[in-house]
Amino acid sequence: MNSSADRKKCYSCGKIFKLVTDLERHKNRKTPCLIREIAPGDISNPLRCIYCNRIMSRASTLKKHLLTCKVKNGGMDILAEKVYNDERIAALENEVRQLREVINSRAAISGSNNINCCNTNSNNTIVFNNYNAPRVDTIKITTDDIASSQSISKMLFEKVYSNKELPENHVLYLPNVREHRYMVYCDGVWKNVIGDEADAVMNEIKLVIGRFGNEKLSDRGDIYHSAESFERLPGAVKESIIRYNTYNDRLTNKGIRESMFGARNMIKDTLVQQKII
Repeated sequence: MNSSADRKKCYSCGKIFKLVTDLERHKNRKTPCLIREIAPGDISNPLRCIYCNRIMSRASTLKKHLLTCKVKNGGMDILAEKVYNDERIAALENEVRQLREVINSRAAISGSNNINCCNTNSNNTIVFNNYNAPRVDTIKITTDDIASSQSISKMLFEKVYSNKELPENHVLYLPNVREHRYMVYCDGVWKNVIGDEADAVMNEIKLVIGRFGNEKLSDRGDIYHSAESFERLPGAVKESIIRYNTYNDRLTNKGIRESMFGARNMIKDTLVQQKII
């Protein structure tokens, strides 16, 4: 039996009204609901617009729709940004949540896998940041960064973890290029991670980069500040941002490993200088 709230709810947008007459007025207005309510099974549909929940028939149609979506582009910047951020972070947090217990269960790693980091008072001593909480407040992203990169997600990772100006973020190291074993810094200890624990670390890194990208590639970031300024960006830059914002440029374990390999010598120099290895 339907509840009173169900009878006063718009099933196109999920809004609940005090009176049935208010609901009818809402349904009969000329402007349709901008954000539609969808079945739980459609949430992960790759053809769904994450802003208004419309489901398209083709990826090309979705890409075209995103250029005119009223929620994303119709003067609702705060709502559009919130919807996008919530979607991307929720997806990454779900992946991390599934492997969180693995990290917790292996927190007490054997001495052979732990490398204690003994900081001194020397001016050359680096106070490393946890791998899942790197410093990002001083990092700036430019249109040149985007134009010169084949993948925004990898560029963001390298800006955070392979930045020469932020050695305190050099907290991910590939000891042996032939092994899927990584050295990571967390809570005062360097440790080696492999298998499920390495996958969990990778997912946390994706979450960090996802949040960083959300900040930098929104209208409150470094590249553009309104729909008008976005339209003035070079075409290739706009294409790259759209590709990133529509999940067609996602950070993968392979991408992380490739970037770690590329920065391996620089990270190694930092760790040798700090007498970590």
